[in-house]
Amino acid sequence: MRRTFFLLLLIALILGGCQIVGMDRNKGAETPETPPVTPADVPAPTLIRETEPPPTGTPLPTPTYTVEVETVEPVEEVSPLDFSSASDLSHLDSYRLTQRALRVSEEEKSVIELTREVSRPRVVRLAFAFTNGGTGHMEIIRAADTSYVTFGEEWRSTSLPPEAIVGERNWMPDPADFLEGVGEYVSEGRIGDLRARHYHYDQDTLGTGGHAAEVVEGSADVWVSTEHQVYLKILLHWKGLKEPGRTITYQMESVVHDVNAPVGIEVPAAADRPGIPYDVPLMPGAREVSVRDDLITFDVGVSPQDVMSFYTQHMPVRSWRLTESRMPLLLRFVKRGRAVSVLIRSQGGVTTVVLVQEGGKPEDM
Repeated sequence: MRRTFFLLLLIALILGGCQIVGMDRNKGAETPETPPVTPADVPAPTLIRETEPPPTGTPLPTPTYTVEVETVEPVEEVSPLDFSSASDLSHLDSYRLTQRALRVSEEEKSVIELTREVSRPRVVRLAFAFTNGGTGHMEIIRAADTSYVTFGEEWRSTSLPPEAIVGERNWMPDPADFLEGVGEYVSEGRIGDLRARHYHYDQDTLGTGGHAAEVVEGSADVWVSTEHQVYLKILLHWKGLKEPGRTITYQMESVVHDVNAPVGIEVPAAADRPGIPYDVPLMPGAREVSVRDDLITFDVGVSPQDVMSFYTQHMPVRSWRLTESRMPLLLRFVKRGRAVSVLIRSQGGVTTVVLVQEGGKPEDM
């Protein structure tokens, strides 16, 4: 009887445990019946030692990736630059140009700074500052058929164009004189608000502008507007030989800006001095001024030495060249077939100056 009781209790416990195992933990669903596993179904483990090569077999396929590539249109081939095609600014409505040129040789050092402004209606302004054995300044405004000129003093008028006023002095160096060959294309970018192409010139493509016999080293870089087809910037430097054993160096920076933008130029009021050429100065404080044909006479309250110093300094600024004088208190200047002699005499504390013109007035040249 007792043995039967324990046997029934054992069967109840076994049946209760099976019900607990067969319930799902979360939902109470029964777990699917798992087929029995036999030893034959379990693969034997494969041991790989570090000194043994990995098992060989069929390699895994290489993964592939999809990459979006932006289509770039091929850049057209850019021809080398012939600078003469980019140096002409005359077709622009307006612009400003600033240029600085430095020339250094064993004999001298000269600096020329140029500003050129062009506006519509057509008015041109040229301003020069230069150092060449002295310092000078000249400004020219050309409107219609009249040029207004100042050398840092009063404005004078003449019918001559600016090129004739500048005369023999090289106050307007032309970059085309230094870029004789062709420049190779480098890249494309921007100069200010304008898109430009960059070209490079090497030693073999540089000219001397008449300053030397040959260039021995140097280079230049030029940026040309793709819209207007004119140069916007030039950086140039070279070293040349004037003759064996004598060298000269030259540097230039030229920038064109405000292309076809509004440029305002005010036309000045010129002093009325009938019979006195624009390029022959009168000393400050001149009185009793008389003009008769080719003679200009005036008195001034300074010493004769002060008069000589004034004309020795101010006539070369106007492109006059001083010649050798064999007489005291006499100066003689020449320019392009013209001549001006300055005679000075002092009497009773008054210095009288006589300017004698030869070869005609500038308007007659």
